[in-house]
Amino acid sequence: MYGVFQGVIYGTRTALFMDICKPAVAGTQFTAYMAMLNLVNSYSTKWQCWIVEKIGYPKTLMMDVALGMVCLLFIPMMTKHEEPE
Repeated sequence: MYGVFQGVIYGTRTALFMDICKPAVAGTQFTAYMAMLNLVNSYSTKWQCWIVEKIGYPKTLMMDVALGMVCLLFIPMMTKHEEPE
């Protein structure tokens, strides 16, 4: 079940970023975004594994949730770019 929700999150996030960029650069934007996502996943896995060993999984999960909640504050600032006519 975790994989299903993870797939929905990845798809929704990618769709959001594709929607707010200019159509002419959407392919480049997607490639750059996926490369950065892979980089973030790799270093996040490293720090989360390290911190789980130090303070335990529940506290690490709470830190992750708190950081995610801060990120939610920025969603209203994301707007679609309108081309002038």
